[in-house]
Amino acid sequence: MTNKIKVVDSIMGSYKTTNAFKMINESDEATNYIYVTPYLDEVDRCKKMCKERRFYDPKHLGKGKLNDLHNLLLKKRDIATTHALFKMATPETYKLLKANNYILILDEVMGVIDQVGISPFDLKDLKENYLDIDDFGHAKWKEDANDYYGEFKNYKNMADNDNLVVIDDEILIWSFPAAIFKSFKDVYILTYMFDAQIQKYYFDRYNIEYDYYYSSSNGYHKSDGGHTDKKRIKEIARHINIYDGHLNDIADEEFTLSKNWHIRNKNGVLMEQLSNNIYNYFRHVISTNSPDNMWTTFKDFKKYLKGSGYTKGFVPLNARATNAYSQKKTLAYCVNIFISPVIKKYFEKYNINIDEEKYALSEFIQWIWRSQIRNNKDIDIYIPSQRMRKLLQNYLNLENLKK
Repeated sequence: MTNKIKVVDSIMGSYKTTNAFKMINESDEATNYIYVTPYLDEVDRCKKMCKERRFYDPKHLGKGKLNDLHNLLLKKRDIATTHALFKMATPETYKLLKANNYILILDEVMGVIDQVGISPFDLKDLKENYLDIDDFGHAKWKEDANDYYGEFKNYKNMADNDNLVVIDDEILIWSFPAAIFKSFKDVYILTYMFDAQIQKYYFDRYNIEYDYYYSSSNGYHKSDGGHTDKKRIKEIARHINIYDGHLNDIADEEFTLSKNWHIRNKNGVLMEQLSNNIYNYFRHVISTNSPDNMWTTFKDFKKYLKGSGYTKGFVPLNARATNAYSQKKTLAYCVNIFISPVIKKYFEKYNINIDEEKYALSEFIQWIWRSQIRNNKDIDIYIPSQRMRKLLQNYLNLENLKK
């Protein structure tokens, strides 16, 4: 990579993606692009909006999408694909990207760190017989076991792709290979509140350098840090009506509605009460129709909280970079977000401390922005978690707005 990564950190609705498409359309033919986004419908949008170029999205074609991605790179095609496929990159992918002088546009940060499910017994077996682990915890498959093909085959693939890290000899982590970011001529990351994102901490851990930019109607501009558009936030605040009533009584403690709370209460009366509260909010407090409603919880607990008039309005917690829900006007955010203790421990090993409050707020704002607030239309929202409610109120500076 010849330049520092360009992190375009601007509030939603500030033309980040529009400017990326404009840049692509105005580029000369010798420049090759790969546009990576969370959703297939955004892949289609890229192909539609970049009319001056022809973008290809990898297909299965009998040998899998990764194989087709490699063929497209070899032919120097412009490519639009998803985070999911990009995360499957191998050392062969890096070499093809570098050889063909690609520019990466990563629309929204992606999952770069995750815990790998494995029993302590199997991890012990892996470490003793199949993995060489360096001082930084990075795991490589032993050369004398390269012909291995058994129950640990998936772990071998991850180790061969530079994806495996062992923490404190007891936790296995999947880590996106940092080397891929050095394979591009240029990298643009389009996001908001980057300093709260896991990918920012990941860059710091691997000493990947980046500069901040912000986006406006006339392009990208270098900045000293994440761009805070106070005027825009003030405008947004006027369109948000946060519920303030007795339905909030269920979650007036700091850790209520966290994932652990959901695990403890999944078959209990408090979970039933939360379900009743969501129903009452949609049906009686706001009285909106089912197509207007949007709600969320942790994926594994959706079945405990679904109810008449809102079940089909479920939008995943990690939804971002999509316009698919822009007609939704009544929201219920029924979680309390904390970083995974395993991920937190991973970064602490490298003396990197995560700001839990910023992380929770950034995830929350991205979710809210899937609704019609993105079109400057009013929304009503139920936020039973006192902690999450206060984080949003402080961000919107609601007390000052009332003066």
